[in-house]
Amino acid sequence: NIPTSKEGQIIADNQTLLIDASDINNGSGVIASSNNLALTADSISSSAGLLRAENSLTVNTQNLSNNNNAVIS
Repeated sequence: NIPTSKEGQIIADNQTLLIDASDINNGSGVIASSNNLALTADSISSSAGLLRAENSLTVNTQNLSNNNNAVIS
């Protein structure tokens, strides 16, 4: 079970977004919440992607690949 938003979007409007998976691939994609965002995975790849939360952003991972102008905010 690998959530993928590669060149796509996973967005929670006015809700908390929780993703718990073995791996998350967000290459050139968007994972965002207008409230809270919590990501838990062994590996998160967000090359040229956006991970964003308006309130609280929590990232729990062993390996974070965040390059090519990727943004975490």
